[in-house]
Amino acid sequence: PDSFLQKFEVIDAFIKLLSNALDVLPNIFAMETPKTYLLLFQNNMELRPAGGFVGSYGILKVNLGKISEFTIHDVYDADGQLKGHVEPPFAIRRYLPSVHWYMRDSNFDIDFVKAASSSSNFLYVETGEKADGVIGVDVTFVKNILHAIGPVYVSDYKETVDENNLYMLIQSHAERIFLRSLYKTIITKVTGAKINYLLIAQAISDSLEQKHLIFAFNNNTQNIFTVNGWSSSLWDERRQDEKSVNDFLGINEANLGGNNVNYFISRQISQKVMIEPDGSISEELTINYKNNSTSLPGTDYKNYLRIILPKD
Repeated sequence: PDSFLQKFEVIDAFIKLLSNALDVLPNIFAMETPKTYLLLFQNNMELRPAGGFVGSYGILKVNLGKISEFTIHDVYDADGQLKGHVEPPFAIRRYLPSVHWYMRDSNFDIDFVKAASSSSNFLYVETGEKADGVIGVDVTFVKNILHAIGPVYVSDYKETVDENNLYMLIQSHAERIFLRSLYKTIITKVTGAKINYLLIAQAISDSLEQKHLIFAFNNNTQNIFTVNGWSSSLWDERRQDEKSVNDFLGINEANLGGNNVNYFISRQISQKVMIEPDGSISEELTINYKNNSTSLPGTDYKNYLRIILPKD
């Protein structure tokens, strides 16, 4: 019926996920062997290459299609258990600066699948927990969920949080501790209250399309998620042709200032491509940044910028 079709149109990405991944869903939902997944709670108001600064992480254990255990942890508790030295990427060592590499900074690769591999390795080295996959969610995903379920009361902070005041409350509280309390409150409401699951599905669908919810798995399951764009992978499906150039452009930022200033940052981007008579190609890229937090102290934007271009 048309009334149902209209409702399903708003969750098209979610339906596509379920239908295209149908063959691997039994494996993901642990129908044969139990699975453990690492959830990276990424704060995209403090941008990092794979999504945002990791202040908290979750351990999700699934068995026979059901969640058997779900816990949320402070990433600094895990990082404090790291023994020895792990050499960080150049930008972290030079500009953060940090002598050692930890899970909180592990998502520094522009390809989420590679970043997720680093995160799961840190989880194992720091805590001894092995992950069968990594799920990345950010603050915008949380905002989408709040839009679906309505306001929640975070008793630890005596604050009512909704989609409109979420960002400002994160600014005014200790970020990672506040977010951890918020995540737990949202999970309690989703699992215990009468809510509109179609709106939840829409929030998931929107987040999939906008890359606020991304996946990385350790086995052949990953191929399906890569080709469908659910892993934020650097993968190009276009065919190579001598008569054409598969041009692309990516802009990747890392906030190394230790603040949530990305909430206030706006950009204007201009790209100019010139094809010369001899077939050579040149491009000109201009990025204008505006920081609207000038009235707040300590909110300069310390940005490590990478431009992603075709080889050669």
